[in-house]
Amino acid sequence: MIKQTKKYFGFVFSTLLITFTSSVFAKNIDEQVSSLLKDQAALASGEKNYGIYCAACHKKDLSGAVGFNLKDSEWVHGDSAEAVFNNISNGFAQAGMPGFGTMLSEEQRKEIVAFIFSKREGMANIEYKIYQPSQYPNYSFADLAKATPTKQGKSTDNLIHFELAETKEYAIVVTADVYAPNDKDAMLFAKPGPFSQFEVLVDGEPVKMQGGWDRFWQLKKGYQHLTFKMMLPKAPYNELTQTNLDLRVMTPDEAINFFPVSKKAETIINQLEFNIIADKKVVVQRKKVADLPAYSISVGFPSKLNYAFNTKTCSVVGVWKGDFLNVGPNIIERGKSSSLPIGSWVFKSPQVIGSQQAEDCLFTKYHKTDQPTFYFNLNGVDLSLTVKTVNAGLIEFEYQVINAHGNALLALDLPELANSKVAVSANNQSIAADKINLAKTKTFTVTISGI
Repeated sequence: MIKQTKKYFGFVFSTLLITFTSSVFAKNIDEQVSSLLKDQAALASGEKNYGIYCAACHKKDLSGAVGFNLKDSEWVHGDSAEAVFNNISNGFAQAGMPGFGTMLSEEQRKEIVAFIFSKREGMANIEYKIYQPSQYPNYSFADLAKATPTKQGKSTDNLIHFELAETKEYAIVVTADVYAPNDKDAMLFAKPGPFSQFEVLVDGEPVKMQGGWDRFWQLKKGYQHLTFKMMLPKAPYNELTQTNLDLRVMTPDEAINFFPVSKKAETIINQLEFNIIADKKVVVQRKKVADLPAYSISVGFPSKLNYAFNTKTCSVVGVWKGDFLNVGPNIIERGKSSSLPIGSWVFKSPQVIGSQQAEDCLFTKYHKTDQPTFYFNLNGVDLSLTVKTVNAGLIEFEYQVINAHGNALLALDLPELANSKVAVSANNQSIAADKINLAKTKTFTVTISGI
């Protein structure tokens, strides 16, 4: 009996030790990854190794291909730093993902996790509490502090489900972790209809509500903790009042949807897909495009290389590789939202081929052909631009001088590309981009190769 007792306590102690060790390890991973998120050298190292070992299946921009999307709200195998670290280390043999525990050091795997987390966008750890009117007699959020919710729980899909209230009159308090873009301004956006009340806190601090019919709250960049409170008006209320809220994170101008916050918003955003593919011939579109300045004309080629010419600056303001454009958001939102390039950027504004100075440009016209041509006046010189794609890795911008006055010199701005080569030539010879004599040079070409 004594031996059995010792054996039992030994088993319990071993189990507790393993559990304690695992929890300490998990905590250490979470803390270390949080620290690495502030270390630019570690993030650069993580990005490099991600590109070598992960990008082939999860894509360079983390949006997913054979493997899952790694920057949205849906995490099938856990979204903690420990879970992602273990997934990288052990892999999923049945799904064709090898474990990298023996290929990469522990530090390298942590750096990859940190890089992935630095690009993450979406929601996590959503908890909700729903209240009925009898629990807030003064129709005040202060009432909720001492009330017991009629329903509460956690989201299983990292989205808010307002339909869980099941009534036309209710109040809801939601807390969540939000991963907003690190490099762009973002707003929490809602279309609630009239008279609903709101309180929004970011990292415990109240955020001022903006807008009128539509409501906006400014978010921080990157990770933050969100508290969202909504109280519907007393029934009967205006028929336009929304009980199931379209809640999403967008750019301040509503041009780009970063990610849905509510289930209703996800449903709406998923309907915003209408792809235009330049599969057989060149396609020209005059629509607002995300990440490109206004007054840009987009051109798509069957070679899967596309570009945009801006009529205000007479410059090429973007080149991307892919299936051209998803114009769904632009159509459904009646021009308010931007079309989305399909694929990956080679470069985009503020990098350009041309001149950054809008006052130097006077756009004239363009012709839709198999090789569209743009006509414009730049610095008093009449020029045309025709673009050719030789193959999926090379694009040529051919400038023709139509009318030059005196010794007109052109300083051409060019993009700086890490993985592709940019060259300027005339008469089969390289020339300097910042001193092109348009009186003597009647034709010159900018070539981007190795795309």
